[in-house]
Amino acid sequence: MRIKKIYYDQYDINLGQKLKNSKQSYDSRQGIIVYFENEFHKGKGEAAPLDGFSQENINDVIWNLESLISAIELNINYEFQELLDFIAIHCESCPSLHFAIDTAIYDLESQKNNCSLAKLIKTDHRNNIRFSDFYLPNFNLKEIKSNFLKYKIGINSIKEDLILLNQISKVKPSINFRIDANQAFEVQNFKKLADKLKNLNIEYYEEPISNLSTKNLKLISNYNIALDESISNPKFDKWIKDKLIRYVILKPSIYGGFKKNLELIEKCNSNNIKIIFSSGLETTIGNMSTIHLAATIKNPEFHGINIHNFYTKFNIQPIYSKNQKEICIKNIIGLGV
Repeated sequence: MRIKKIYYDQYDINLGQKLKNSKQSYDSRQGIIVYFENEFHKGKGEAAPLDGFSQENINDVIWNLESLISAIELNINYEFQELLDFIAIHCESCPSLHFAIDTAIYDLESQKNNCSLAKLIKTDHRNNIRFSDFYLPNFNLKEIKSNFLKYKIGINSIKEDLILLNQISKVKPSINFRIDANQAFEVQNFKKLADKLKNLNIEYYEEPISNLSTKNLKLISNYNIALDESISNPKFDKWIKDKLIRYVILKPSIYGGFKKNLELIEKCNSNNIKIIFSSGLETTIGNMSTIHLAATIKNPEFHGINIHNFYTKFNIQPIYSKNQKEICIKNIIGLGV
């Protein structure tokens, strides 16, 4: 692979409406679109660190990217894996940038091989990736497309949440709730909440407790527990082996490079942990990269990666529409954008 040019653009884009969780709120996103060009193709990647989740910020991304651009020799014939290994060394401290550069390199290589990025990773990938829904204020309940709905709890009062969740369940009895607390509760308060929700179809509780430990996970192990923010915890492997969690919510764009993401996927597969891919509020380039990674897992899950849930205007237009229940990548070359 001979790189002839590397450059990037910075963006600042507003969300369709303010997004809140129990800890933070977001009304806009800043990020970098990076481009790697060879003689015939252009590979694209996106770095979008997320406040409250990422260890780095946008200035760290730019500094590390400038350093990487200076280190890569242009017009040198790199082997594909050699280039990935080189990038891994330079992006070790900046996971969102590692994801972006890997995306760009995989995009170039898959275009060269006239195949999708997913096929470059795994020959027997899934062609259809299904979307779940995401509850936002003023959400028209009649427009729910999926039987799986993520609901952020801990923002309103518990009483308000209970009223709304029961209302949604009445409008769509087949709905399965994904309750995301972003570590809002202590163990006993979470148990009280779960008891009040026992009449509803709850697929899992995502990051329900703040004081996360092996002891406390054992206290709530009879619930379907999902981890998101905590998958980088040093005790994560032990929690998997001890079967204390049943779901992993993966935001590839902030977790790191492709190798790290694929190793986590394999670890979960071998321990019968279900993986649900989730948005880190990245825009179209990062979203398509996440979609290709989601195509590589065994089970046909419903993933929270429909970018139209978060944006009404885009820096690059998505290749699927707001009302699609899934995206097909069968005939896509590279990323597809």
